[in-house]
Amino acid sequence: MQHNLLIFPYPFEDSAFDLLVCRHCIEHLPDTIATINEFHRIVKAGGRIVLEYPHFSWHEAYRHPQHCHWFSSGSFDYFHPANEHYTAKLKMLKKMIYFGNTMMKILGVQFFANRFRRLWESKLAFILPATVVYLEMEVVK
Repeated sequence: MQHNLLIFPYPFEDSAFDLLVCRHCIEHLPDTIATINEFHRIVKAGGRIVLEYPHFSWHEAYRHPQHCHWFSSGSFDYFHPANEHYTAKLKMLKKMIYFGNTMMKILGVQFFANRFRRLWESKLAFILPATVVYLEMEVVK
């Protein structure tokens, strides 16, 4: 089945899936909130949504002409269950910032970036850039 992800609703029943994996796609979709709401609708309570997207510090994130957004590791934290401003409720299970350069891992930059995300993103991200962010979230309904 093919479907244009810009057209809502998606052609699936509510709570149709246990797992939704979105790899290097969300940054191409202009309405992030509507997209996450739709993902939330089609995944069962207790199901998982996995997102993988370019980190804003990676030069490829800016080079691709069809990227609509540049996300940080915390861009999807706003959908936590206690935030009444968003319909989708997602409990963060795993969050990892990955570096494509092996030397960054050996030198402990990846460890540091994941341990001190806000500090690294605000002060060091463009000096020691990451490549991707991986999120695993549980759907709360």
